[in-house]
Amino acid sequence: FVVGGSYRRSFESCMGPATVSVLSQVTADVCLMSATAIQAGVCFHPLEESAQVKRMMMAQSDASFLLVHGAKFGHRATHRVADVSEFDHVLIAGEVDEDERRYLPKGRVTDVDLSQQD
Repeated sequence: FVVGGSYRRSFESCMGPATVSVLSQVTADVCLMSATAIQAGVCFHPLEESAQVKRMMMAQSDASFLLVHGAKFGHRATHRVADVSEFDHVLIAGEVDEDERRYLPKGRVTDVDLSQQD
């Protein structure tokens, strides 16, 4: 399913007003999302177009999952996407500093150990 809009090769995704408009008319069971940076419980992205698409997909989905590596915490980018607490579940690979961990929603975080993968 391709929604159209402006294709950004560097992000391998469609963005822009046309993309957001189409997404506002569809629904999804689940939204799986990553974040470029997370600081003090807020997810960020460097491009406003991408932040808009991410927010719309969260709004149009029954459940949203944040999939992120611990190295993304403690950094920010230009545009706010969402508070981490807005996600139904957060899956984290890697370590997260305790200062950042305190912003994570209680009972909705799963730490994934990738070192056990074959």
